Amino acid sequence: MFRRIKLTAIIPNTSFSVLLFLFSFFYFHGYSQNLVLNPGFEEYDSIFYQNSYVLNIKCWNGDFPFDFFSFRHLFSGIPENDPFYAKLNNYIKPKSGKYMEKIIVYNGVDRTSYFVGKLSNSLIKGKSYYIEFWYVSDYYGSAASNNLGVYFFDTIPKVKTNQDVYNITPDVNANCILKTGIAQWKKFSACFVARSNATGFIMGNFKGANGVKFEYIENPNNYEGKQEHLKQIKGKINSSYYIDDIKVALMSTPCDTSNNCDSTFSNLKTGKSIALRNIYFETAKSNLLIQSFIELDKLVKALQEQVSIKIEIDGYTDNTGNDQYNQTLSLKRAMAVSNYLVSNGIPQSRIIYKGFGSLNPVGDNQKEEGRAKNRRIEIKISGN
Repeated sequence: MFRRIKLTAIIPNTSFSVLLFLFSFFYFHGYSQNLVLNPGFEEYDSIFYQNSYVLNIKCWNGDFPFDFFSFRHLFSGIPENDPFYAKLNNYIKPKSGKYMEKIIVYNGVDRTSYFVGKLSNSLIKGKSYYIEFWYVSDYYGSAASNNLGVYFFDTIPKVKTNQDVYNITPDVNANCILKTGIAQWKKFSACFVARSNATGFIMGNFKGANGVKFEYIENPNNYEGKQEHLKQIKGKINSSYYIDDIKVALMSTPCDTSNNCDSTFSNLKTGKSIALRNIYFETAKSNLLIQSFIELDKLVKALQEQVSIKIEIDGYTDNTGNDQYNQTLSLKRAMAVSNYLVSNGIPQSRIIYKGFGSLNPVGDNQKEEGRAKNRRIEIKISGN
């Protein structure tokens, strides 16, 4: 059973917003089935008050097999008739819908939280899968940290102590610090190879204090009483997040399990040109495949952090087909990358895109390996 905050999402009433949503849905999500049941925590079986706003969420539970990780204190919410609700509602809202979930990753002692989700279909052992979730720092948190992981299971692990949990190796782990701005939702994405025909998953910190990295949140959240709260937690580590819109989907290409702290985009300098890795499209089309999101999300993160940077997106093809076809296809693919960045919060004013067809090959078009290299997306960095 979860306690959760109920908030009213604000949807901009503009034609652009509607069109962008529809474009994003069909081009980025319409062709990849999300295996997570109730991924945005919107469906619930019952509702009641018990010192906070409590929902019994469908397809989710917080019943981990020992009392140390109790959920009674982790998902405290605020009823709408509480005077503080209005202040909070002006501060942070779910990524989508009305609900989101809170998770404690690290607080300097062995107090963390976990929740268990279900899949609509079993994973296929040996196949590659994509995972994403949205996160934002909790308004009561004092620090951002790493080590938020996901473990997939066919049989839920039997554990008796917190050390038993820390002996579990997650399939996916956020090795980088998950740092957000004030009320700024960000997306984590990665891929993994299924170890078993898993039917569910656990989300939480499986490493405890081992390898933990953190940064104190510098900017206090400006609501009444926050300054006093900051005085109380000064010097203490409390890393907690709200989570929303979790997705798991089958990939059509092998997973690149390289470190999700890849620094390819950590220092974007004017004049630099970068060939994007692992960007995939449907054959002879401009629809991005889901496995492309991992690389593009790293670029989104870098552009969010380096706000003065502008980029040019250049699309290229191999020499199969005529010149006009290749030029059109390369332009549409560059546009698809641009649209993905815009749909994830990067202003269109910071992006231009171009298509060059089969020009400027980097591989031998007489060989398949060379043609694969020539089918690529590059970005060029510019300043203000």
